[in-house]
Amino acid sequence: MVPAWVVRLVHCVDPFVAKATTSGLRYYRLHGVGGYRHRYSDEELAALKGWMPSRGEAWCMFNNVGMWDDARRFAALFKT
Repeated sequence: MVPAWVVRLVHCVDPFVAKATTSGLRYYRLHGVGGYRHRYSDEELAALKGWMPSRGEAWCMFNNVGMWDDARRFAALFKT
């Protein structure tokens, strides 16, 4: 088996469901806890911020009904 870093794979994962299996760049895709109608609470967004790497690059895509609002609230956590 070829290590992921050799082919530069990024494991796209919903961190509320499973942990990323690759190191380096993180790509989180959030579909909503329990389904796409889910709106993330402040506590969930704070937990998500805690899962972001302290160094390096991370991508986070919200793919739920409240994606615009959830993404804006999540981005605001990094401005404080």
